[in-house]
Amino acid sequence: MVKKIALILSFFCYSFLGFSQFPVIGIGENGITGLPDEVYVNQTITFRVNIQNKGVTNITESVNGAINIFAGTVVGQQIQFIGAQSVNIDTLFSGDTLSIDLTFPVDTSIAPLSMGGNTVVVWPAAFGVLTSDSIFQTFNIVLPPDTIGFNSNFLTDFPDTAEYGETDSIIFYIQNKRKSTYTGTIELWHQVISDSLGTISTRVDTNTLNGITLAAEESRRVAMPQDFENPQYRMGGNTVVVWPANDDMVSADTITGRVTVIVINAIGDPKWTGSESIQLFPNPAQDYIQIEYSNALTLESITITNELGQTILKSNHHRINVDTLPKGVYFITVDFGEEKQRTYKFLKQ
Repeated sequence: MVKKIALILSFFCYSFLGFSQFPVIGIGENGITGLPDEVYVNQTITFRVNIQNKGVTNITESVNGAINIFAGTVVGQQIQFIGAQSVNIDTLFSGDTLSIDLTFPVDTSIAPLSMGGNTVVVWPAAFGVLTSDSIFQTFNIVLPPDTIGFNSNFLTDFPDTAEYGETDSIIFYIQNKRKSTYTGTIELWHQVISDSLGTISTRVDTNTLNGITLAAEESRRVAMPQDFENPQYRMGGNTVVVWPANDDMVSADTITGRVTVIVINAIGDPKWTGSESIQLFPNPAQDYIQIEYSNALTLESITITNELGQTILKSNHHRINVDTLPKGVYFITVDFGEEKQRTYKFLKQ
């Protein structure tokens, strides 16, 4: 690096003394454009450098071949070389300007960049060409916000159905979306939107992940328990919403999934009294599904819904044809009035 800087300084001397008859490459009128005022640690940035063939007095030599753009930063009194880019050009006549996009990483593990007050220095140079000047521009290096979100490239698994009062797990992949390691606590906030009420549940549950270390952009599988016992939950069409958050953290995004909350009972159970009982068969079903119930009960209606809580058909007959239904999981709600209502899950084959 010392030799390189010495070589560049020698270019300055030859140019200023007028000893050379070579073209001179320098910085164009617009200098550096596109360099942000602030750059995140470990961020790759791209900015544009405008270089110019400044010629030599009474000579209109053109520049052909490779032009090398050297970049470095000034930290205190030190110059740290951070990158170079070579660009091949056909012809750059005297007075012409060429714009070159230069990309380099702000990597504090390689270059001793400090927080704030850094200066990027750019030298243009080429074989057989002298460098008349360079350009400096100051920018600040700052820590990025701690952003924790979800990685959509991995499978997220919400339960299709959940029985009222039970606990089930939501599987997803949480991701550190910054470009440096995160160590600390992650809190997962989750609540349920009830379609039947049209409002967000007042109950908010949290799960805390303590002592978590995630490398830059690392993802990790999380199994988060969810209790489906909130009084605001309603049968069918509930949407679970999850946010990752922390006191020192920005939530990058959220994730949602639909869960049908129902009351599921085994076939032949329950009995409301000693003489009131109900059975549903066959299950799985292909052509029809039949409801058998005791004489103490009076059937009012039967409703079949899909996993989204949408009504598929309604009937008041104890035998229902299901041969036209697509294969899948359905729910059949049997209403006998007087608050005697039960919902069963059945499979259509």
